[in-house]
Amino acid sequence: MMNEKEIWDKYCSFLEKPFSEQIAYSEKIIEENFEKWKKTKTAQYLVNKYNVKIEKFEDTPLTTYGDYPALQEFASRIERIIARKPRRGERLFDYYSGIFTELKPIVDGWMIDNFGFAAKTSGTTGEPKWIAHSITNLKIFEENLLTVAALTCSESWGETKIREGERGLQLAAPLPYLSGWSVLLSSKHFNMIPPPEVIEGETNLGKRLWMILKEIERGTKPTVAGGETAFFHLVCRYLKNKTEVFREYYKSLNLGLAKIYMSFRWLLSHFSKRYERLRDLLPLKGISVAGVNIEPYKSLFIQEFGVEPTNVYASTEFPVLMCGPPDRKECLIPILKTGYYEFIDEKSNVKKIDELKRGETYELVVTTIQSMLIRYRIGDLLTVVDFRDDGMPYFIFKARVNELLDFYGYFRITERIFSNALREAGLKYFEKWAVTKEIREGDEQLYVLMERPWRYSEEEAAKIIFNALSKTFPDFQNFIRDFSIKKPSDVIRVKYLRGGAFLRYSMKMVKEGAEIGQIKPPKIIPLQKKEIVDLLETI
Repeated sequence: MMNEKEIWDKYCSFLEKPFSEQIAYSEKIIEENFEKWKKTKTAQYLVNKYNVKIEKFEDTPLTTYGDYPALQEFASRIERIIARKPRRGERLFDYYSGIFTELKPIVDGWMIDNFGFAAKTSGTTGEPKWIAHSITNLKIFEENLLTVAALTCSESWGETKIREGERGLQLAAPLPYLSGWSVLLSSKHFNMIPPPEVIEGETNLGKRLWMILKEIERGTKPTVAGGETAFFHLVCRYLKNKTEVFREYYKSLNLGLAKIYMSFRWLLSHFSKRYERLRDLLPLKGISVAGVNIEPYKSLFIQEFGVEPTNVYASTEFPVLMCGPPDRKECLIPILKTGYYEFIDEKSNVKKIDELKRGETYELVVTTIQSMLIRYRIGDLLTVVDFRDDGMPYFIFKARVNELLDFYGYFRITERIFSNALREAGLKYFEKWAVTKEIREGDEQLYVLMERPWRYSEEEAAKIIFNALSKTFPDFQNFIRDFSIKKPSDVIRVKYLRGGAFLRYSMKMVKEGAEIGQIKPPKIIPLQKKEIVDLLETI
């Protein structure tokens, strides 16, 4: 098993190389990859579809999921097989491996390498998608997970505190989601708590948390943990104060046996052991979190665990693309040995990674080696916040392309922007909210849906949020100045939902069999998704 130095040297030393050397390596491997890709069925399909001649890499059209018919056929076939042959108690890996064996001929010839595995998207963008990856992609994924683990447990360049064989706390969705594959691959190097074979058979979140808590209270202490930011925060609240979680769950239920049972659990939780700091329960060396905005939780994790969380950016199409460096953990730097990164600016110009500007926002385009996907538009927007001394850009995730609320073309609301405003308003860790845009008498308004967090009326809350946005968001400040907006109600409307509305929404989605990415209502609700707003208002 590798020790700390061996892990760093093997998986992180590339990131210490000068930015120019990393670019040169990325360009070299992608050029070699491109010569092989030109011989695939994917290349021929794009030539015919777009009526283009592809001789150089730059001749290749920018692509989306719709440009890969083999993936669409794969997705359609696998969904039919799952419906026809549901899992019968076998391990998830064994179940999906059997299906993959049957379906991998579909993608033969469409990617450079042989089929390795497939992952399902969480469905946040609409219909769930399946992405087939090569064996080489699987190996790169595993290596990048080790890179993330080492950086997560590092306080400065050149060192890490983690070694193989240590324990990791897993809080992830199971296979076939990418997070499930990450747990499975990580378990080859670390002892996961609970083990994948134990946790994958239990879909009930409450029971899964109890399993984790029992392991910890038996003395099985993990040294590294991670997960989606808001969910990890929820788990931390649960572990530190079970009473609060039981109380919220109790409030969300309608009268019946379940509510009576939950009231009993709520009462018993008052006698549970409590911890002054979660570090007393979980002495972690590092925490990795993924999500659109980790900033509101950063101080909480530092306070509770004594470590700064490391930001991670991944997608089902390209597992583990960026990670926070030891000296700027809240930011993201690309792992350029993974592939080739391009960026689309607001004027639709494609830029190389060494052509970016501080403060500008770009749509990410990625190509990885030995893959089917080339010049692929993931649909995510990243903002350059700074540069390393050698020119390496530091990014933060801004939003998905379709998760923006645009008002008059003057300002745009994203989850990060609104979270920062709530933080300014005194709601630092408040999660029970969503925003959308509504048209009232021809005027565009920001419509805020939230469970009541304070004593203020809806009108007073709108004024508080109005002032907070003015302080934290210059574009909004310019808007109200240029349009002489004096009354908060002219641009913001707040509606208080019934207590537990967001939890009831999620429970309803689970009952209806919704995909994982569609269980929670989105923070940014597009105008065309009015049915989500209607359900939150009435549930």
